[in-house]
Amino acid sequence: MKKVDIFVFVDALGHEVIKKHPWFLDKLKYRKAVTMQFGYSSTALPTILTGRSPREHEHFSFFYYDPENSPFRNSRLFKLCSFLPLKLQTWWRLRGIISDLVKKLNGFTGYFQLYNMNFLDLPKINYCEKNDIFAENAFQNIDGLRDLLIKNDKKFFISPWQNTEEENYEKAKDVLNKGDVDFLFMYTAGLDGVLHSHCCESAEAKSEMNKYEDMILGLQKVAEDMYEDVSITIISDHGMTPHQYSIDLKKTVNDLGFVQHKDYFAVYDSTMMRVWYFNPLAKNKIRRKIQEGHRKDGHFLSTQEKIDFGIDFENDKFGNDIFLLRPGGQIVPSDMGKNAMPGMHGYHPVDKDSNAAVISSKPIPEYVSHVSDFFRLFKECI
Repeated sequence: MKKVDIFVFVDALGHEVIKKHPWFLDKLKYRKAVTMQFGYSSTALPTILTGRSPREHEHFSFFYYDPENSPFRNSRLFKLCSFLPLKLQTWWRLRGIISDLVKKLNGFTGYFQLYNMNFLDLPKINYCEKNDIFAENAFQNIDGLRDLLIKNDKKFFISPWQNTEEENYEKAKDVLNKGDVDFLFMYTAGLDGVLHSHCCESAEAKSEMNKYEDMILGLQKVAEDMYEDVSITIISDHGMTPHQYSIDLKKTVNDLGFVQHKDYFAVYDSTMMRVWYFNPLAKNKIRRKIQEGHRKDGHFLSTQEKIDFGIDFENDKFGNDIFLLRPGGQIVPSDMGKNAMPGMHGYHPVDKDSNAAVISSKPIPEYVSHVSDFFRLFKECI
């Protein structure tokens, strides 16, 4: 019997997003909420592709303090960029051009974007996704999805994330039409961008979900014309939480008078501040100031929370402290952007809007409760 298993990854297709659009893929009756991996897509995707925790695959937030191994430590480019007018330094188009140049100069094959990082901070910073996470041997001493497929001699297609969704959709239909594969994985990221810009119940979100429904049902139809046994499963990494409030944590810390690089080093992600301390006084005062001034806005993660989330890295690789905002909050400005966005993710996994989702043409095993369990689904098909 000719059989194919199709997986479509839809970035940000949270369970609550689906509930707001109950018509979405209603012909596929099996669906459930799934707990997200704490962090952003930069850690959720490696967790999905390996079935391992961040402490094992060593991907969390993109940037981390590591001056000795920084790929940018000898770059004169960032020094030159720091002399530009601030408006130019933060212009997204120029940032995109510089990001592409830096990626090429360093030979990075993974996703790379400078976002709103301070140019003078970059020589002290390392980057965790230098390699294409969908490639063979992408993770050190850990099998990823492609490794698993190759070792089991499967005929497969994994869509290149660098291509447009339209290109990947046409290629996926083509390989299914030829009956060339046993396993197909299609990656899509467009919905994430739409939900960041317009959030969950907008006309733009509905239009994008209509597009994905047509695409997914189109793949299913092509497969059913060529194969006797077809399963199709849609998975995601997280949901999207509407913006409720913004706080300027950079100002809170800067006002204390300590010096970045000398007393501490902080990276301000959209929903969390990660900080490395270089002297006890800076640690005590930064923690006290944030706890007193922003108690209602979030909390410092406990050691137990880090263990539970799988981010208890050796030597606090991604920060000695992590201050996480409550759902709906955004750090503005942050190292990810100058302005708040209508939708954001990266909150505590218990937030219902953070839940990922799975939709399938076949019953979903009871063990599927966390995005790491998707890897077991892959293995059962392989």
